Amino acid sequence: MKYADYQPLSSPGWLQRKNGAAYQGALGTELDVAVDRIRQAVLASFPDAPGGVLATPADALDHIGADRLLPRIAGEAHAAYAERLRTAWDAWLLAGTYTGLLRALARAGFPTGATGMNIIQRTKRYAYLSGDGLTGTPVLLTHNGFDFDGTPRTVWNQFVVLFASDVSGLTVGSQLALALNNVVRLWKPAKARYMGAVVIVSGVVWGWPIGTQWGAAGNWGDGVSRFIPPT
Repeated sequence: MKYADYQPLSSPGWLQRKNGAAYQGALGTELDVAVDRIRQAVLASFPDAPGGVLATPADALDHIGADRLLPRIAGEAHAAYAERLRTAWDAWLLAGTYTGLLRALARAGFPTGATGMNIIQRTKRYAYLSGDGLTGTPVLLTHNGFDFDGTPRTVWNQFVVLFASDVSGLTVGSQLALALNNVVRLWKPAKARYMGAVVIVSGVVWGWPIGTQWGAAGNWGDGVSRFIPPT
């Protein structure tokens, strides 16, 4: 029974007459509104797909995602997003790992695969993501050392995000560059120092592809790259 119906019936007899009943009914209606808002707030804390027993209002999901730092993927269906938010702790288990960072960048729309984004650590390792930003797995590879500045090799905890082909709109100071840096700061290992991103526009540049030897055909003179600082 709604409060709008219950309130007049539970009132003293002198409030159950015409005017008193109208007043109590209006008061009960306000209580119904308050209860509905409380119900929706609880549902918003436990997202569920449309049609479910605890279906979350569609317009609440983006706010929940902002609160849990898991924005909606472009084109992501309501039901899929609700489930991802419901299992937010599963996503955040990978926070502070390079796998988590690769997946987060993929969810933000950055390209995956060997010709997409590669995380290159100074100490012998680099990786790219095979698959999407939800279940993709990192392909782990090694190199013989990759220097980013003049610091000694004892400063080992440095990495860059390298895009093996051009990414439209990813330029210095762009909104896409801001999004990239924000995702990296949020998901990278705390011990690791992000040195920025490199976008290979065309040709061959120093250090990429990994294993390119001095004097190999096409090494010099035709490589174009773009650096995105970590700010």
